[in-house]
Amino acid sequence: MNTRAYQAKDLGIKVDILEFEGRLQPNDFIYWLCTVERVLELKDVPDDKLVKLVAIKLKKHASIWWENLKRQREREGRNKIKTWDKMRRELTRKFLLEYYSQEVFIEFHNSKQNSLTIEEYTMEFEELLMKCNIQEPEEQTVARYLGRLSEEIANVVQLQPFWTLNDVIRLALKVKKQMIQRKNNCFPKDRNVSNSSKQRWVTPQNNEDHGSSSSSKSSKRCFKC
Repeated sequence: MNTRAYQAKDLGIKVDILEFEGRLQPNDFIYWLCTVERVLELKDVPDDKLVKLVAIKLKKHASIWWENLKRQREREGRNKIKTWDKMRRELTRKFLLEYYSQEVFIEFHNSKQNSLTIEEYTMEFEELLMKCNIQEPEEQTVARYLGRLSEEIANVVQLQPFWTLNDVIRLALKVKKQMIQRKNNCFPKDRNVSNSSKQRWVTPQNNEDHGSSSSSKSSKRCFKC
């Protein structure tokens, strides 16, 4: 993959903007778009150069689509796309399929922890939150997270003080860890007791069986002699 490195201002860090070929894979497009925005924010690129900077990273189908869009706007007498906000809207309209947003919202609405670990659930929650591009107060996001969390863990977390989503995630991880430790501390002792009781019960029975069998054998007499 050919990439062009740009020197980030005042940081001395080389940052690459990945190429985009225009494949109709919504997830790939969203990840690429988020990466581009982070790079542009880091580099502090002037507004009048943002569009040109991103345009050179469009390859194959994406590059053909961009050139056709520019020519079409020129034929219709419309202004050139000069802002990143406008370019991002056009990219999204083209490469993010119409039904995709609805499917993601439904998936986010139905998502629950179920058999997932806290780490897996948190990663899924934050990924769907990003894909849905939901703009809401953090209190509502925290409520969404707790509402989909395991009830056993959520009930304990809500008894603790918290202010942000990160606070709730840390508490959930701590509660789950304590639950596992408590479970491990209880079950090994019970298991040892049950095993020892089984041994005390079974061992005499085996001895008796062995003894009875040997005695039965010794009690047999041969009447031919």
